Amino acid sequence: MYNDIIVSPKQIQDQCASYLILNSSKLSSEYPLLGISDPHNAKSQTLLFLNSKHPLHLIPKDTSIVAQNTLDAEYLSELGEHCQNLWTTPSVALAMSQILSLFDPRKSYQLTDFVLHSPGAWVHRTADLDTGVKLFPGVVIGAGARVDKDCEIRSQVTIEPLTEIGSNTLIHSGSTLGSDGYGFFKHPKTYEIYKIPQIGKVKIGSNVEIGSQVAIDRATLFETSIGANTKLDNLIHIAHNTRIGQSCFITAGFMCAGSVTIGDHFACGGGVAVADHIHICDHVTLGGRSVVTKDITQPGQYTGYPLEPIKDGLKTLSNLTLMTSLRKDIFQIKKHLGL
Repeated sequence: MYNDIIVSPKQIQDQCASYLILNSSKLSSEYPLLGISDPHNAKSQTLLFLNSKHPLHLIPKDTSIVAQNTLDAEYLSELGEHCQNLWTTPSVALAMSQILSLFDPRKSYQLTDFVLHSPGAWVHRTADLDTGVKLFPGVVIGAGARVDKDCEIRSQVTIEPLTEIGSNTLIHSGSTLGSDGYGFFKHPKTYEIYKIPQIGKVKIGSNVEIGSQVAIDRATLFETSIGANTKLDNLIHIAHNTRIGQSCFITAGFMCAGSVTIGDHFACGGGVAVADHIHICDHVTLGGRSVVTKDITQPGQYTGYPLEPIKDGLKTLSNLTLMTSLRKDIFQIKKHLGL
């Protein structure tokens, strides 16, 4: 993630000296850090957080790295020789809670510098609104946000800083896009709770419709995204780092935890819940009140909890209505047999 914030390795060392151990005798500040990048797509002059091994040839030599100190000692030694700086820590999550605020692009804005755009709608001076955007009273659009052409944003909608909204999108009253993701870390010894700064953003595709009272949290580092032509009903929660594909139909009461990936052409009934870090492939339909706790790798229709293919799930549901009479029958049989 590149932004206008430039962080020197010394700032990290100074901010987190009690949580990090530098794996060399001298801190190198030859390359300032231009942001944070994903280890799977590491970019030049960025900071990486490593909980597991990644091939060295995929990591640029001008990166700095915060790594879990329980990784293989030989690997950590090679990593320290390969990159600009290597810090080890007993907890990457704790380190993130102390470091991420240094890279927050919101720091470069005067976040309260709003102007009255239309009756009752407040827009930050740095927000970018394209032609044909309609704002209703009570709308708030934050710093660095972008709203493409012909969008309609209805009353009491909050668009948090850096949120991007594609063209021809409709957002109904009372929704919030780009609020903090729910990220915390509890210290295993002191039980103190640390907030992990959420420095990413929300990106909405074109021709999306978002119902009332929908909350879409911004990502911890990169993006929470909703694909083009997707339609969200009322009362939906999309957690941080989630990616939802194109042309999806998501009905009321849907909730997903963080870092969920949902493919294209997804559809679901009301009240569906998806656990964190779940991957759902393209062309999946879920029955109402389904709960997803494992990846779905095959297109199809599913329902229930535990989740089953819909034919099996309907049989399970039907069988549940027989449980009371079956229990009575078993009681009578045991009584007859003297058990």
